[in-house]
Amino acid sequence: MQDVAPIVLTAGVAACVALFWWRPGPDAVLICLIGGWAVLPTGSYPESAFLEPAGSGGSMHAVAIPTSLLVNKATSLALGCLAGAMLFDWPAIRRVRPGWVDLPILAWCLVPVASALANGLRPTEGLAQARYLVLAWGVPYFMGRVYLTNGDTLQRLALGWVLAGMFYVPLCLVECIHRPFLYGWIYGAHPYQLVGAERFLGYRPLVFLEDGNQLGMWMASAAVSAVWLWRAGRVRSMAGVLAGVVAIGLVATSLLIQSHAAIALMLTAVIPLLIMERRSTLGTGPSRTWVTATIILGMIAGMAMIGFARQAVDPGLRHSIRETFAAVGKTSFTWRMARYEELFPRIAQRPILGWSRPDWSASADQTFVNPIGNGLWLLILGMYGLIGLVASTAVLVLPIFHVFRRVPWWSGRRSSGSAVLLTAVLLAINLVDSLMNSGWLLPLLAGAGGLNSWSARGGEANSTSESSAWKFDRTTGLFQWNAGV
Repeated sequence: MQDVAPIVLTAGVAACVALFWWRPGPDAVLICLIGGWAVLPTGSYPESAFLEPAGSGGSMHAVAIPTSLLVNKATSLALGCLAGAMLFDWPAIRRVRPGWVDLPILAWCLVPVASALANGLRPTEGLAQARYLVLAWGVPYFMGRVYLTNGDTLQRLALGWVLAGMFYVPLCLVECIHRPFLYGWIYGAHPYQLVGAERFLGYRPLVFLEDGNQLGMWMASAAVSAVWLWRAGRVRSMAGVLAGVVAIGLVATSLLIQSHAAIALMLTAVIPLLIMERRSTLGTGPSRTWVTATIILGMIAGMAMIGFARQAVDPGLRHSIRETFAAVGKTSFTWRMARYEELFPRIAQRPILGWSRPDWSASADQTFVNPIGNGLWLLILGMYGLIGLVASTAVLVLPIFHVFRRVPWWSGRRSSGSAVLLTAVLLAINLVDSLMNSGWLLPLLAGAGGLNSWSARGGEANSTSESSAWKFDRTTGLFQWNAGV
């Protein structure tokens, strides 16, 4: 069955190209990035991934950064989108004007070259890693810059995410009852299929994603999108189902999955909305800037606290904390803390540009050469140092900052403002999740590129009519976005 994954990924490239021939660019991009991420296999796992139990010291790859698993859904979708857009929509690509907002993604894609040179490696090794980042990060970002340039198209991004969540609901329910099995049934063995699957009530599903934590954020992002669009009054129904029913169903499914960090982030995004939905603004521009600065500083402080935990916290207190979390069944948190303690001394040896190798955090016996399943930020810090961490974080933080500086927290029925703010919120909650998990949802990078296009145009607001809906077109066999119905 392991031979199935490369065939499907190759077919995914061809399918993306065909979609650009068949559908308009924005539709093709959303179907490829979101739909492809939902159904394509992660990749063909090496034999070493099954030789050592996950969680025993060296366990997990991360599609978001270069590892030995270079042929995966990220590269397949990127190649398909890039080829399709260049072949069938070249005028749209030519309209994009690079600007200073694109410097972070450029720096992030070039960091591997500098890291390789700093570690005495051949330039070709750095170029190979840079090529991977261009595909996995650069292409989704660029597709957003090309096609998701205003509030209307960003709203389509959110609606696409909701539809993908609706598609996953029955699959999640089946795996909640019968344990994760769909990936193995269709694509072959998945080394993390049952890692952390057992929950207080049933199982945490996996479906076709990297791991259960990523599935939790996938459904949480869909739930946040559904609630925000519903309460904004912009979407009356989706696929013939009332928007309120869809929102409640996605929130309920996210709770049933029992991915605790994802649930906390979902509630963090949804509860303030429900409290403030009747207010047109949170305040003036300076107050919004203060809120944004507080969020960013809080994240930096959180990372610094983890970094100094090993020296600052008494060993007895650490043991008590671990015992407390173990008593409530959250051993994954204590496992991560133990990995932090092990890895920070190694990171400190090359803090500026990192080790430039995906096996920098491998198990001591080198059984598994991919990075362990810690937070993405930690993996980036070890592989590309502080420069890589700052560059990759800026790709996501700067678009969020631009939105919070220009748009009120709650923009009522103004579709453009609501969708733009929602995109920033989705980026923010997934950025926070990357502090603890490595499964970053790369299709969201299209949202980052779109926000930068929106910002470069001066925050231009293109609004739709008062009510809209997704409906199924029997002629084309596709869901169509109908405004003003």
